[in-house]
Amino acid sequence: MQKTLYNLTSYLLYNAYSLKSIGIYNGKAGLSLSLFETARYLQDESIEEHAFELLQESLVLGENEDDLTFENGISGIGFVLLYLIQNQFIDASFDELFGEYAKRIVSVVKKETTLCEKLFPHIHFLALLYEATHENEVYECILKIRKAKEESLKQQIRNPEISKFQFLTDFMDYLRMVSNHRYPVSESLVREYAGLYQKNKFASRFEIAFYLERLIEQKQIENCGFMDKIIKANKSRALQNIKNHPDQFPLAAQIDLLYLFHQNPGKYKSYMALLEKDLFVPDLKDLQKNLLRKIPPNKFIPAYEAGIARFLLYAVYTNLKKEGKEAARFISVLQL
Repeated sequence: MQKTLYNLTSYLLYNAYSLKSIGIYNGKAGLSLSLFETARYLQDESIEEHAFELLQESLVLGENEDDLTFENGISGIGFVLLYLIQNQFIDASFDELFGEYAKRIVSVVKKETTLCEKLFPHIHFLALLYEATHENEVYECILKIRKAKEESLKQQIRNPEISKFQFLTDFMDYLRMVSNHRYPVSESLVREYAGLYQKNKFASRFEIAFYLERLIEQKQIENCGFMDKIIKANKSRALQNIKNHPDQFPLAAQIDLLYLFHQNPGKYKSYMALLEKDLFVPDLKDLQKNLLRKIPPNKFIPAYEAGIARFLLYAVYTNLKKEGKEAARFISVLQL
């Protein structure tokens, strides 16, 4: 496996320095994040130096200074910087390096009145920022975005012409956010979804079942027979679908599922094996072919969003889990 990690790292470094984008999803910040984790696992100072150089380059904002987005702009870079500082990959002052940009993001969220649900990806950055600062205005921004997202989801679910796939994707992201960070959840939204799911209006998703179950454990939603049926039906149908068609998922979705299976590996061992059979193969050419087949043609192949950098991070995570080492921090970076 170490040889595979080094080969993947070499591929990323071959592409890294020619990148123009500096963001987390398709740029240098995302590659830096994956390389820092890889360097720590392999105890390789050379990889760490490359990771640090890419981080430095991502912090030179230049013409990107006005791009506050999470996916490709300042918010995502701030997330990476906070993650690296909080997990002691680098020794730096967030306030000195990024304090003014963080204030700009908070200010934009506070002023936004009509498109606040569009700011939903900022939740990832703001959640880490709140953990670091415990500032009330940061938490107020989180609540504002969360409520706007809930209203947007309610409008979607009541619209007969909605894209059901898009709604399920957005709903899953919402459930993941509130369960991972223990934010309040809209029970009325959950009930509306459950009622329509029972009428076969939506496809089954294992992820939705997983997060609903966690919200019950957190006592955020009521543990009732009706909800239990919704969770069991989602799980059983989704798992059967995985069993029948394990090759259907793009790489990012596959990693999302595998991360959730890792939370109870004894129960989902056979499904993990199905999804991982093409991901951990000894022959490098076979691995490259398998990974390329799973990355959508409109996505940047080395990138963290849906490409090699995300898989590298997942490979490090699985190794740490197998060796019984601490890997709880990966919930922040494998759940984006």
